[in-house]
Amino acid sequence: MIREFNSEADSSTVHSASHNDETLDMLLHFKSSHTSITYAYKNVPTEVFEEFAVAESKGKAFSELFYNKYEFTKLNHTSI
Repeated sequence: MIREFNSEADSSTVHSASHNDETLDMLLHFKSSHTSITYAYKNVPTEVFEEFAVAESKGKAFSELFYNKYEFTKLNHTSI
């Protein structure tokens, strides 16, 4: 199952994210001026993604749940 959320209007840091429950891969789209920077994270447990999805502050939750905890790759910049 793919889980997604969009926090474009609610967060100054995170645009959106998606998580694949089978592969445990997560795509995270950060806001940066008029672009979105996408990172792919590996082996993110579904429970951690769910906690992130409901967090009131996505930036704070990112720092607590993901920063320096999971392998990631920077993918691209896209216009938003």
